[in-house]
Amino acid sequence: RAVTEEQEAVQNEWPSVASSSEQSYLTDQSSGLQRIAYAAQDTFALIVNSFNVARNIDDLLKVDSGPKVRGKTVRCLDGLRTLSMAWVVLGHTYIWTLSLYDNPSKVLETEQRFSAQVLDNGFLSVDSFLFVSGLLAAYIMLGMAAKSDKLPFVKLYVFRILRLLPLYMFVIMCQWWLLPYLVFYSPASMGLPSVDPNCSKYWWTNLIFISNFYPTELKDICFPVSWYLSLDMQLYILVPFVVLLFHRHHKSALAILLALLCTTWIVTASIDYHWNEPPNMMAYPGQPIEGWKPDVYTKPYTRSGPYIVGVLTGLVLRNGWASLFFQRYMTVWRCWLGWAASATVMVTVVYGLYPLFHYQPAHTFTRAGNVAYGTLHRTAWGVGLSWITLACHNGWGWWVNDILGAPQWQPWSRLSFAWYGLSSFGHMETCVHHERDRGIQMLRYIFTLWGCHGIPATSCILSS
Repeated sequence: RAVTEEQEAVQNEWPSVASSSEQSYLTDQSSGLQRIAYAAQDTFALIVNSFNVARNIDDLLKVDSGPKVRGKTVRCLDGLRTLSMAWVVLGHTYIWTLSLYDNPSKVLETEQRFSAQVLDNGFLSVDSFLFVSGLLAAYIMLGMAAKSDKLPFVKLYVFRILRLLPLYMFVIMCQWWLLPYLVFYSPASMGLPSVDPNCSKYWWTNLIFISNFYPTELKDICFPVSWYLSLDMQLYILVPFVVLLFHRHHKSALAILLALLCTTWIVTASIDYHWNEPPNMMAYPGQPIEGWKPDVYTKPYTRSGPYIVGVLTGLVLRNGWASLFFQRYMTVWRCWLGWAASATVMVTVVYGLYPLFHYQPAHTFTRAGNVAYGTLHRTAWGVGLSWITLACHNGWGWWVNDILGAPQWQPWSRLSFAWYGLSSFGHMETCVHHERDRGIQMLRYIFTLWGCHGIPATSCILSS
């Protein structure tokens, strides 16, 4: 406004013989400066308003109670993502507190229970997230390609990085500088330096999303659970190319995805056979499994199975193939058969290792059995999730869709990334401040788990 008044004053003092082109130049310059000023004000207001706690909480808790099926939104993913995140925190709480108890024999006895297989095989929660991530990426990008016949590759990558980095950098800062003070005077603080040495050396690997490759040991990563973000970003880079190819040549894209899936199986089987890996990191306690985590657990060439299944599911959902199939060929008995097959596969994957835990150390799988399970179980889990998603989205989910598609899951689903990032500090604050002479008990574990859920949940809401 001040700039405009100044320009008007200059024009009033200008000689009447001034040419119309000169007056037009001053007017255009004034309007340009005015637009810049307004844009700067709007940007500043937008930045300040992003820290509006009342508005953010209102957006966070807002739920859409519209139809749960056959819409543009795959509603069942809200419940699936929330339950998977709870499973992740459940597993981390169990693993991170094992060293704090003085009765490890009781821990071994707990692992031998049939009900404890959910904990022993909790690594599948990561595969659930990989499936959901691949599905959403393909689903959204195919919709963009259908509108413009192209994809903004650079925009997609930049937007994803900008969406992840602010909270990610905040968590790394807390891991680097705040974490030593959280665990001070606790059993885990013995010999702990004033700052995290891993973050001092390797913080940059997190920011460029290569922490699952370097450093080579998982224990050396700054913010150890961040290997998943690196893995997810590396897989995400390939999705726009596959989606655009699918939009133009369906068969070529499907052939490439199947070839990538077979390559994942071959590489995983080769690594498992060469190193004689166990089927699960916790399957053979006391045996050396140093190569298991870095070689099999964190690399895209061994973990991409459920992600590829998710991409395929997102493609067939978006282009209407799944809807057409269910409309033409699905009957009640075929649907029951699909649910029975999916449940059988998923239950076998989760509880198939029960003999290894129940009869330790006498019972072990053969080398071929280890390779077969280690190679196929993640993809099989993704296939089971694919059926759940397809059936629920197309009206054949019945009560399963009523549960997974309930609007109450939506706030927790929005918090999943922040929940994942901040849960480790809940573990440190709630789990580490124990005396070592305590034994593992189910009631104490439940209270510990509640603390590890409650602290990050509260932090997520406040940081949103």
